[in-house]
Amino acid sequence: MITLHSFYQTEKESVEAGKPLRLEKRIAVGKEWIDATNDFDDAILLSGMVCGTEMIKAANEFSALARGIGMKLTKGEYDAFQKSLKDFLARLNDITGAVRKELKPIQVTSQSSVFSEAPTPAPPDPATK
Repeated sequence: MITLHSFYQTEKESVEAGKPLRLEKRIAVGKEWIDATNDFDDAILLSGMVCGTEMIKAANEFSALARGIGMKLTKGEYDAFQKSLKDFLARLNDITGAVRKELKPIQVTSQSSVFSEAPTPAPPDPATK
């Protein structure tokens, strides 16, 4: 999204300065955007196998919003990203929250710590010898 937005911001400035459109760059950036959104949608499909509905819903809503912003940018609405930034960040935050719920915090017990990979074994019981 940032690459697409940045390209169209410089494109806007170039057009305002009377410079010609950079069609080859526009095609390359557009292809990169399409590939990225397709990869994200593929990731949503894969995560659907292991994640709950909240995660999938959040990811799909983010994807739809991002694609909509991308379409507006490519149609010449150069400020589409800035106008949608609040919603964009909110949807991104929804994904982060859903991922955190999916992963659940790791419980630290008396037998473990962040500094050791495995619990310390109990000493052998002399009565079992």
